[in-house]
Amino acid sequence: MPIRPPTVIEPFRTLGAGGHPLHGQWVRPRRLKGPQPAAILIPGGLGAGRTMVLRRSARDLAERGMVVVGFNARGRSSGKLRDRRSGGQQDFNGPGDQDDLAAIIRHVAGLPFVDAGRLGVYACSFGLVAAAGCIARHPDLSVRWLVDEEGPGDACAAMLCAWRLAPAGTPLPHAGRSAPAPVAAPDTGRPDPAKALDLFGHGCGSHGGSSQDVAWWAQREAIRFLPAFRGRYLRLQAEWDHVQPPHGLGQRGAFEQPPAWWQAKHASDLVNAAIDGGVPWVRVNLPAQGNGVNARFGEQQRPVLLPGSMADHPEAWAEAVWELSART
Repeated sequence: MPIRPPTVIEPFRTLGAGGHPLHGQWVRPRRLKGPQPAAILIPGGLGAGRTMVLRRSARDLAERGMVVVGFNARGRSSGKLRDRRSGGQQDFNGPGDQDDLAAIIRHVAGLPFVDAGRLGVYACSFGLVAAAGCIARHPDLSVRWLVDEEGPGDACAAMLCAWRLAPAGTPLPHAGRSAPAPVAAPDTGRPDPAKALDLFGHGCGSHGGSSQDVAWWAQREAIRFLPAFRGRYLRLQAEWDHVQPPHGLGQRGAFEQPPAWWQAKHASDLVNAAIDGGVPWVRVNLPAQGNGVNARFGEQQRPVLLPGSMADHPEAWAEAVWELSART
């Protein structure tokens, strides 16, 4: 008789804020001994999240006793076989997506095998926009912790404006096993803010744009929403950010020192805003980096960063998720 794996993957469907279907799936322990802690995963960029539970690290968390949930936001699908597209239209992690995330959280929190008192969210990159906005706009949600992997704090970060600090033609070496940046100008190999403008259809808001741009980004800047959170917030930040410049040591000389984004200033801005807003527990990176809880950072005091890039630490997000779920 074949040995069954210790985890099981199950699809689910629920309705979004506009009544459209949201398709997701979770991986959980096959043998349930009472309600389990849960982690809801939010993908980077404008990606589909339903397949995130297929990662080895997600299954490892399930084997340790967690329910790990992924879903496709409105209008999204990975395009892979059997990955169902959710209804509704793309909202760029704005209020529609934030409300849909709230619907997912309520659905998961109501499951008989989920411990709603130990439920949290992991957000990768631009996914932080949906997570922070959702938590702030729905304070009744049972979200106890938030793990943020190199998410942008404001429109300037999301729109790649910091790349203007480097002269045109600067090469783009990547540290460790980092993949090329998702948006790149073909003549320089550098991320191009114009490409981000094409993607979002809005300028940089308060950093230079129309009143319509300002209003649009006001609904999509995590630094506005994060201070309202009243759980545990952990920021994962590597030495070479996956989007913000410089991408590696070879580019450091191309930027004024210290450039606006050098040494993870955007991470420090988010952490400081969280502390100032009253978030009760805030930390940068894993215990091994030794950053203090509720420590503030600035030009003279930088957090200890993960060496290399996040691609060099593929299990870091799962370690952070497990730590915070255990602390709750």
